Amino acid sequence: MADGVTAPLRPGLPVGIGGLPHDDPEAAARLVLDAQPELPACPQLPAIGEGMLDQVRPWLADDTTPSVLPTGAWGAAHAFFDLVAAEPPPALKLQVAGPVTVGWALADTGVPDQEGLARATRAVEAALTAVVGAARRAAPRAGIVVFLDEPRLSLSSDGRVGPWSRPEAACALGAAVGHLGALGCTSGVHCCARPDWSVLAQAAPTIVSLPAALLGGGDAAQAARHLGRGGWIAWGVLPTDRPLSSDVDAHQLVQALRARWDQLAAAGGDDRFDPALASARGLVSADCGLSGFSEADACRALHVVAAAGDILGARVGTGR
Repeated sequence: MADGVTAPLRPGLPVGIGGLPHDDPEAAARLVLDAQPELPACPQLPAIGEGMLDQVRPWLADDTTPSVLPTGAWGAAHAFFDLVAAEPPPALKLQVAGPVTVGWALADTGVPDQEGLARATRAVEAALTAVVGAARRAAPRAGIVVFLDEPRLSLSSDGRVGPWSRPEAACALGAAVGHLGALGCTSGVHCCARPDWSVLAQAAPTIVSLPAALLGGGDAAQAARHLGRGGWIAWGVLPTDRPLSSDVDAHQLVQALRARWDQLAAAGGDDRFDPALASARGLVSADCGLSGFSEADACRALHVVAAAGDILGARVGTGR
């Protein structure tokens, strides 16, 4: 395993998810460092061509495999690392598109299914090596959390994940999770839909990130097993599929999350969901990226999620 520093996770720690609406990389970097200084998330700026698939594309080309982080779609990352080098935080959060989502994008262009998944897995691992290396050079003593962004890893009724069987998808995702372990990073998988828990269980990331509002009783046992294995869940508490409410309130977000936990606990079963354990091993985030918000609302969203995390963290162990 490569040298690394364990990321200092704690109950209620806020985690940034996905893109921001900015077109100024330095402004975006300063925002995340100010709003969530304990675990600032390296910004992605889709408005200037920094979508998650854009960022992996340099490693998908047949004739080149960059060993260092390129510019282009990683401009905001370079700005972020420049600021981090001057004043390192305790930990950094990075994100790279996961192999299932990248492989599905290749399949949509006509690349054969198995070839696409293999190419995607190699490209994602190479991208992870490059971005983690850049982070380490900027902040050698910081812990590093890396989320694999897997919007395509959603629950299906036919037992498949897009073109692949669940074991095939789990093997690809598990390879990327294992690569992060070899790089000395804390691994996470983000899914902005109701996830396929069987694939997540086989891939075994430390953190599963998902919108809390999408989970129902059918998810209770799987979420309980993940927490029981020592995993963490980053609960999406702030909706991103609608304009940000002018009166959004951190206390209301926490109240809604705890109500969701009570609903999951009510499902019962042998693997009963435990709200106390969910709180003790729970992080908070927006449901998905904030690139659809205005810059002002994205700033407000990051701060209100951080405030919700403070409330949640303060309640751990109080029974409230």
